Amino acid sequence: MEDATEEAPIDFRFDIDALFAHLTGELNHNIEDELDWSFALRSNDVQLLSQLAKELEDDFLARVQECVDEEAEDGNVIQGAPILVLVERGAMTAEDVKEIAARISTLADERGLVYEGVDCCDPINNEEIFGWIAPEDVPARLE
Repeated sequence: MEDATEEAPIDFRFDIDALFAHLTGELNHNIEDELDWSFALRSNDVQLLSQLAKELEDDFLARVQECVDEEAEDGNVIQGAPILVLVERGAMTAEDVKEIAARISTLADERGLVYEGVDCCDPINNEEIFGWIAPEDVPARLE
Protein backbone atom coordinates (compact mmCIF):
# COMPACT_ATOMS: atom_id res chain seq x y z
CA MET A 1 0.00 0.00 0.00
CA GLU A 2 1.35 3.41 -0.94
CA ASP A 3 1.90 6.14 1.60
CA ALA A 4 -0.77 8.81 0.98
CA THR A 5 1.58 11.53 2.24
CA GLU A 6 4.24 10.72 -0.36
CA GLU A 7 4.97 13.82 -2.42
CA ALA A 8 5.51 13.93 -6.16
CA PRO A 9 9.13 14.53 -7.19
CA ILE A 10 10.10 18.16 -7.70
CA ASP A 11 10.32 19.22 -11.33
CA PHE A 12 13.33 21.55 -11.23
CA ARG A 13 12.59 22.72 -14.79
CA PHE A 14 9.63 24.73 -13.50
CA ASP A 15 10.37 25.17 -9.77
CA ILE A 16 13.28 27.59 -9.92
CA ASP A 17 13.40 28.16 -6.15
CA ALA A 18 13.72 24.39 -5.63
CA LEU A 19 16.40 24.24 -8.35
CA PHE A 20 18.46 26.91 -6.57
CA ALA A 21 17.97 25.21 -3.20
CA HIS A 22 19.27 21.99 -4.77
CA LEU A 23 22.20 23.73 -6.46
CA THR A 24 23.34 25.61 -3.36
CA GLY A 25 22.29 23.18 -0.65
CA GLU A 26 23.03 19.78 -2.12
CA LEU A 27 25.56 20.51 -4.87
CA ASN A 28 27.37 23.35 -3.05
CA HIS A 29 27.14 25.64 -6.07
CA ASN A 30 28.35 29.18 -5.46
CA ILE A 31 25.82 31.48 -7.18
CA GLU A 32 28.69 33.80 -8.08
CA ASP A 33 30.00 31.10 -10.45
CA GLU A 34 28.74 31.08 -14.02
CA LEU A 35 26.48 28.35 -15.36
CA ASP A 36 24.95 27.77 -18.78
CA TRP A 37 21.20 28.27 -18.34
CA SER A 38 19.12 26.52 -21.02
CA PHE A 39 15.50 27.45 -21.71
CA ALA A 40 13.65 25.10 -24.07
CA LEU A 41 10.70 25.59 -26.41
CA ARG A 42 8.98 22.94 -28.55
CA SER A 43 6.82 22.96 -31.63
CA ASN A 44 6.11 20.75 -34.60
CA ASP A 45 6.71 23.87 -36.71
CA VAL A 46 10.50 24.00 -37.12
CA GLN A 47 10.19 27.19 -39.21
CA LEU A 48 8.52 28.97 -36.28
CA LEU A 49 11.30 27.83 -33.95
CA SER A 50 13.95 28.94 -36.46
CA GLN A 51 12.31 32.35 -36.83
CA LEU A 52 12.25 32.86 -33.06
CA ALA A 53 15.87 31.70 -32.79
CA LYS A 54 16.85 34.37 -35.32
CA GLU A 55 14.92 37.03 -33.40
CA LEU A 56 16.61 36.12 -30.12
CA GLU A 57 20.15 35.50 -31.38
CA ASP A 58 21.37 38.82 -29.93
CA ASP A 59 20.15 37.85 -26.45
CA PHE A 60 20.89 34.12 -26.33
CA LEU A 61 22.89 31.38 -27.95
CA ALA A 62 19.98 29.88 -29.89
CA ARG A 63 19.98 26.36 -31.34
CA VAL A 64 17.17 24.57 -33.11
CA GLN A 65 17.31 20.78 -33.01
CA GLU A 66 15.08 19.26 -35.66
CA CYS A 67 15.73 15.62 -34.74
CA VAL A 68 15.11 14.92 -31.08
CA ASP A 69 15.12 11.40 -29.68
CA GLU A 70 12.83 10.79 -26.71
CA GLU A 71 12.06 7.78 -24.58
CA ALA A 72 8.48 6.54 -24.88
CA GLU A 73 6.57 5.13 -21.92
CA ASP A 74 7.36 1.60 -23.11
CA GLY A 75 11.09 2.39 -23.08
CA ASN A 76 11.50 2.63 -26.86
CA VAL A 77 13.19 5.61 -28.46
CA ILE A 78 10.88 7.72 -30.59
CA GLN A 79 11.25 10.88 -32.68
CA GLY A 80 10.12 13.90 -30.66
CA ALA A 81 9.03 17.35 -31.78
CA PRO A 82 11.76 19.85 -32.75
CA ILE A 83 13.14 21.96 -29.92
CA LEU A 84 14.64 25.43 -29.62
CA VAL A 85 17.21 25.76 -26.84
CA LEU A 86 18.12 29.26 -25.70
CA VAL A 87 21.30 29.42 -23.63
CA GLU A 88 22.35 32.27 -21.37
CA ARG A 89 25.71 32.04 -19.61
CA GLY A 90 26.03 33.85 -16.34
CA ALA A 91 26.16 33.95 -12.58
CA MET A 92 22.45 34.36 -11.93
CA THR A 93 20.15 34.56 -8.96
CA ALA A 94 16.84 32.74 -8.79
CA GLU A 95 15.13 36.04 -9.57
CA ASP A 96 17.26 36.51 -12.72
CA VAL A 97 16.32 33.03 -13.94
CA LYS A 98 12.64 33.57 -13.11
CA GLU A 99 12.65 36.81 -15.11
CA ILE A 100 14.10 35.09 -18.19
CA ALA A 101 11.78 32.10 -17.75
CA ALA A 102 8.76 34.42 -17.58
CA ARG A 103 9.87 36.22 -20.75
CA ILE A 104 10.31 32.97 -22.64
CA SER A 105 7.08 31.48 -21.29
CA THR A 106 5.22 34.58 -22.50
CA LEU A 107 6.82 34.26 -25.95
CA ALA A 108 5.75 30.61 -26.03
CA ASP A 109 2.16 31.49 -25.16
CA GLU A 110 2.04 34.29 -27.75
CA ARG A 111 3.35 32.05 -30.54
CA GLY A 112 1.68 28.77 -29.71
CA LEU A 113 4.87 27.03 -28.55
CA VAL A 114 5.35 24.71 -25.60
CA TYR A 115 7.69 26.02 -22.91
CA GLU A 116 9.72 23.06 -21.62
CA GLY A 117 11.34 24.83 -18.67
CA VAL A 118 14.89 25.64 -17.63
CA ASP A 119 17.98 23.55 -16.98
CA CYS A 120 21.56 24.41 -16.15
CA CYS A 121 25.03 22.93 -16.36
CA ASP A 122 28.63 23.95 -15.94
CA PRO A 123 29.78 26.21 -18.78
CA ILE A 124 30.91 24.30 -21.84
CA ASN A 125 34.22 25.33 -23.36
CA ASN A 126 33.76 24.63 -27.08
CA GLU A 127 37.45 25.24 -27.78
CA GLU A 128 38.36 22.59 -25.24
CA ILE A 129 35.91 20.11 -26.77
CA PHE A 130 36.31 20.84 -30.49
CA GLY A 131 39.61 22.69 -30.67
CA TRP A 132 43.01 21.52 -31.80
CA ILE A 133 44.91 19.16 -29.54
CA ALA A 134 48.56 18.26 -29.77
CA PRO A 135 49.21 14.80 -31.27
CA GLU A 136 50.91 13.65 -28.07
CA ASP A 137 47.72 14.45 -26.11
CA VAL A 138 45.48 12.26 -28.27
CA PRO A 139 45.92 9.01 -26.27
CA ALA A 140 44.93 10.78 -23.02
CA ARG A 141 41.83 12.30 -24.69
CA LEU A 142 40.76 8.88 -25.97
CA GLU A 143 40.91 7.26 -22.53
